[in-house]
Amino acid sequence: MPLIAYYFHIVTPLTALLNVVVFPLVWLILVGGFIVLIFGLVFPILVTPFAWLTSYSEIALENLILFFSTNFKTFFYTSTPLWIWIIFYYLIVIFFIIRERFNIKMVHTLIATLAILNIFVFSGLFDRSQDCLKLTCFDVRHGASFFIQFPNGKNMLFDTGTKSNYDVGKFVVAPFLWKEGIKEVDTIVISHEHDDHCNGIPSIIERFKVDNVFVNKFFLQSGNRVELLRLFKEEKVKTGLMADGLEIKGYEPAKIMVVNPPDKDMLRNEGFPIENLSINDSSSVLLIDYMGYRILLCADIGESGIKLLLSGKDDPIADVIQVPHHGGFIVNTEDLIKNVRPKYAIISATANVVSTSTIEAYQKYRVSLYKTHEDGAVTFTIDKNGIQASKFIRQVMLEADSLR
Repeated sequence: MPLIAYYFHIVTPLTALLNVVVFPLVWLILVGGFIVLIFGLVFPILVTPFAWLTSYSEIALENLILFFSTNFKTFFYTSTPLWIWIIFYYLIVIFFIIRERFNIKMVHTLIATLAILNIFVFSGLFDRSQDCLKLTCFDVRHGASFFIQFPNGKNMLFDTGTKSNYDVGKFVVAPFLWKEGIKEVDTIVISHEHDDHCNGIPSIIERFKVDNVFVNKFFLQSGNRVELLRLFKEEKVKTGLMADGLEIKGYEPAKIMVVNPPDKDMLRNEGFPIENLSINDSSSVLLIDYMGYRILLCADIGESGIKLLLSGKDDPIADVIQVPHHGGFIVNTEDLIKNVRPKYAIISATANVVSTSTIEAYQKYRVSLYKTHEDGAVTFTIDKNGIQASKFIRQVMLEADSLR
């Protein structure tokens, strides 16, 4: 069971109980199958009972699995256990096996086991805080997914999706979170309704406890994500609305401000032609401030979205910027760069959608540009020493070189 948790990130509490029934059925299927295979051509009549036995055992096993998988919660997801706890598990098993040889009483064995289990359960409760902020941009091809780990131990997922049927929530983000020992996602922010920003969210909801989800009114009132909103309700995930000028609390000493879009009803009341505002331009934009360093997550805003952002009351200056709309061509890209004045920029996309003029604009202003399709996942770490950027592909290559 520990090895299953380590490699597949699932725990099956009913394993011991089900094995009592499953193992005999599997044994009957294997033995009966070999008998039928070996003697079937020579003594077809004599092996008929074994064929029936094998067939009915297989049907029984299939129905047993189907019954438990559909009527009971036979497994739950877990983060990657440390090797030390896997070793402890097997040491306990060995201890139970050999205890009689050393005349160790059962009560003492149980006390030692419970003590170790308590250390295992409570050891993770006091190690959530860190002295830095980490932003990881995953390589999800044409899509977006950012995971932010805050100094107070909380975390936030900003978008998760890709422009294909590949489930990046299941196959990219979840394995990373398990590897990091993350069991709970404190907040998910969905910038807008397009698949390449949110089609991986259901797999995260399924595999992790999620406390809050934030969307804007454009997303909520579009009517295009009814199933996703229903999933939030079914899983009892609190859903909140956000708009320009609001602050997402609970992440101090970091500060998280929403800087786009303005409230939809407020725009309508001011006579703004919201019907002309595209889905991309209504993307939620976050400005994260920690230790005087700032990160601007732009999602998919285009020309109109950039104008709205720059006309807002909040100062958009940032050290790290998510290049809007996957690095595609936007006529006022230089206006954004001149106002934000970033030192680092990250593009989450495939090579064919990134505009040459966008790359040239960031190079013109000497911005260090990272691209997930070339660099893999990129992590920015903010601490007292400033900002450090690391690339997943470079790390893998260095590790491979060290093994040669």
